[in-house]
Amino acid sequence: MVKVQRKLAEGKDVIIEGRDITTVVFPNANVKIYMDADEKIRAKRRHKEMQEKGIEMTYEEVLKNIQKRDKNDKEKEIGALKIAEDAIYIDTTELSIEQVKNKILKIIKETSNED
Repeated sequence: MVKVQRKLAEGKDVIIEGRDITTVVFPNANVKIYMDADEKIRAKRRHKEMQEKGIEMTYEEVLKNIQKRDKNDKEKEIGALKIAEDAIYIDTTELSIEQVKNKILKIIKETSNED
């Protein structure tokens, strides 16, 4: 999958999201952003999405799934969920999607002005 992702991005300016993008797939990316939010807020958001899609699952089940996935991803031998040393950290717990987008655009603009 890593080879495919790299090939698709070759020669382009891209924005790619994923748990190991900045540490495994594109460790030399010009801009690295690590976004996170409190797991309870993430579960609340995911639960709302699932309800909107008609998927029946309790908030508690969603929270347990998020906690399990995070634990598994952090402990993986290859492609583990880690923050790249040079990544910019954004806590999205209290931010709207629009606010997150604006923060990311600002970071990209500031970084491209430095080049």
